[in-house]
Amino acid sequence: MDAKVSFGNKLIFRYRNQEHKLNQYLNNTGETVVAETEYGKIKGAKRKSLYDKLYYSFEKIPYAEPPLGSLRFKAPQPPKAWNDVLDCTQMNPKPVQRHLILDFIDGTEDCLYLNVYTNDLEPAKPRPVMVWIYGGAFILGEANRDWYGPDLLMNKDIVLVTLNYRVNALGFLSLKDPQLNVPGNAGLKDQVLALKWIKNNCARFGGDPDNITVFGESAGGASTHYMCITDQTKGLFHRAVMMSGAAIAPWGSVKQSNYPYRLAKHCGYTGEENEKDVLEFLQKIEPGNLVVEDKQLLTPQEERDGIFFCFGPTVEPYNCEDCVVPKEPLEMMKTAWSNSIPIITGFVSSEGLLFHPALSKQPQALAALETCAYLVPSELVEDRESKECLEMGRKLKEAHVCKDSPLDSLLEILGFRHFVHPMAQFIQSRAKEATAPTYLYRFDFESHNLYLPFNFIHEKNLNGVGHGSELCYLFNSITGRKMDVNSKEYKTIERMTGLFSQFAIASDPNCEATKSVKWEPLKKDDDVLKCLNISDELAIIDLPEMDKIKVWDSLYSK
Repeated sequence: MDAKVSFGNKLIFRYRNQEHKLNQYLNNTGETVVAETEYGKIKGAKRKSLYDKLYYSFEKIPYAEPPLGSLRFKAPQPPKAWNDVLDCTQMNPKPVQRHLILDFIDGTEDCLYLNVYTNDLEPAKPRPVMVWIYGGAFILGEANRDWYGPDLLMNKDIVLVTLNYRVNALGFLSLKDPQLNVPGNAGLKDQVLALKWIKNNCARFGGDPDNITVFGESAGGASTHYMCITDQTKGLFHRAVMMSGAAIAPWGSVKQSNYPYRLAKHCGYTGEENEKDVLEFLQKIEPGNLVVEDKQLLTPQEERDGIFFCFGPTVEPYNCEDCVVPKEPLEMMKTAWSNSIPIITGFVSSEGLLFHPALSKQPQALAALETCAYLVPSELVEDRESKECLEMGRKLKEAHVCKDSPLDSLLEILGFRHFVHPMAQFIQSRAKEATAPTYLYRFDFESHNLYLPFNFIHEKNLNGVGHGSELCYLFNSITGRKMDVNSKEYKTIERMTGLFSQFAIASDPNCEATKSVKWEPLKKDDDVLKCLNISDELAIIDLPEMDKIKVWDSLYSK
């Protein structure tokens, strides 16, 4: 994804950033409150939400030791206790990454913190806990009010927790030598340790440790899926929401290669391809220098095969005590403990718009539509010129053809490949193995009155409900603003926060804001999936993408 934006968009961002900082200052009431954790006391702030709801905010709570020095690339360690009251009234530092909007290296290695928000620290009855995991392709993201403000969910009687985890090479570098203790997935192991902290401490904020829901979008949805299928989290939460992301998506896992060596060479390493020497070199490099654009490390053939990332979740090369991914996610799903917990999953109606900024600047990419051979999933074929691959490509081209706009055809294929079909594969696995309900939604509400981070890299007049569009109806962000309570946007906020919080409360998402329909879980023998379509109005419909999903299914028939 190209994170560079126009100068005009940068000005808009800076203007909104200043406006947001003023709002953040005004929403602090000046009152503070002290809470207890298992590691020591913390001081939080009392704030006022965008819709004038008072809530308590505890931010930058350490759930792990800073992953510095010899802990770089390794599994997180529990934090040390403290004696004084820790000031938790300021936002987290973000993990080291390239800034999404302004394209500079930002963040710090000392980033393993989480935030807790609630409107009542001593409720009459313990409240459900909702744990948010951010997306960002495992290369960026942050748990801050800048992007994931709690304002909208603070209208509900829940405890909200948002957590940081390491991204890019710092979170996902993997080495094969067991003696080096860097098997990979440190970023996922951050999430596991954070969930353990939440389980042990949420009651101190009025939360119910026996009623925890994990939810996330894109890489956060894939992370949620990993948390659902790893044995490391069994018993730590009780339901999940996977939004536009699954561990089995093509970007959801990275195949082992010599990417650490390539990264070291890019950073100036001149030694042999020896993992011990490579690790010692990389542990001494300034953290910002480890944030390298993947295309600088990938070979041309890897790029043609649709490999986007060098560092992300991976099957760990050996098993160890804290192993999160011991085998392929598709295999883990079959016996996952989460087959016995309720799950919501879904996607937006135009997922492929995520790729529009890059592809609109690369007209040569449309050549891929000639045979669609390079759009066939790489795990299905080795020879792109084979008769079998060309036949698969023909099927994709026929299913997604849009005569008036070849670019739209390409975007739709990419949207299905990376988001829609992995969701369908997940549902098919659940239908075979799960004993708990699975709910499916399709988000199709379009508005240009609320803004998302991706709006800054999309063209202003681009229509459609693109990747991440539902987030501004769950969270307030640096780009958000207060909506009139009679607006269709506010109604959508009520629906999204209502169904998600009700699911967290009772495992059933039907609520007052969605009373015009009855959302039923999927049936095991459904040939056509039924979904909750969230548009200007709510409706239970046959999934419109079903015929095209069946074409993709046919590619995997062998």
